[in-house]
Amino acid sequence: MSNTPSQCAPIYSIHEHKDVIRSVVKMEQGYFLTCSHDGSIKLWNINNISKTIKNLRINNDFVINALRIGNTKLILSVHPRGVVCIWSLNKGICLKRIQVCEKEIYCAINISDLNLIAFGTSSGKVFLYNIFTSTCNLQIQEENSISSIYYSNYQLFVATRDKEINIYLIEKECSFSEEQQIQLKQSRIQIKLQYICSCMTQIDPKTLIVGTTEGLIYIYRYEKNQFQVIKEFYAHRQTVINLKLLENELYSTGYDGCIIKWDLIVFEKQVRYFGHRYAVYAINIIKDYLITAGADKQILIWNKNESLTNPSQIQK
Repeated sequence: MSNTPSQCAPIYSIHEHKDVIRSVVKMEQGYFLTCSHDGSIKLWNINNISKTIKNLRINNDFVINALRIGNTKLILSVHPRGVVCIWSLNKGICLKRIQVCEKEIYCAINISDLNLIAFGTSSGKVFLYNIFTSTCNLQIQEENSISSIYYSNYQLFVATRDKEINIYLIEKECSFSEEQQIQLKQSRIQIKLQYICSCMTQIDPKTLIVGTTEGLIYIYRYEKNQFQVIKEFYAHRQTVINLKLLENELYSTGYDGCIIKWDLIVFEKQVRYFGHRYAVYAINIIKDYLITAGADKQILIWNKNESLTNPSQIQK
């Protein structure tokens, strides 16, 4: 019989954005960024959370996602219709606007060890883009639109809306050559799914965790040259939006507004965080605090080391 998970309530809430908040980006020394459909990217410090440190704004375009470029103070923001912008955090200005593609960018991840950003699009293309040279190093064409992408140890995991995950080995010197494109396709590992993959992560090189649009989580283990399901369970009432391994702890967020910390040994719910009314799109850890944000336009701050049986009143 599984244990009842403990419950945790937020210790602080912020209502500064005017629309859906899509990401929380970790910086150094307690600083973090939030980006929103209201067209703004805001800089905060966890030690003085009562005010915004800096506000970057793009006119007439909402921000789908934001990523930090390597260990620099450059920020990449993703916008509709295949547009990305590079920002200087020090100057607070947009340095460059790049048209990566003509289609919508559904997801974007940082591949810092290769100095690349991977973009998954509605047309089924995955672009591996070098921001420093403004060149596309590699392009992978899938048969359906991209639902999620993940990268670890030179492996690129690409999930599509036709219920597949294709795993590609990405070399340091990747190129557009026809020979390499054929080699990528031939050497890929393919996982067939029952539902569309909405997010994924790894807790070790042989264990892949997949969240789905039906609220299920699947645990895959790489054995005998293929990934096999070793466990499946319901996590959220609707789509699992995030699966994040943060400081060796696994968190999931969902469209049901719930955040869950999981026991990595038995994969049971360890802590449930209640406070958001709608979908939770963003989660990160800043110092000793868990930061979440989403469709209810608020940023919630939690003490990640404290669980409460009776959730307390949120501080405003």
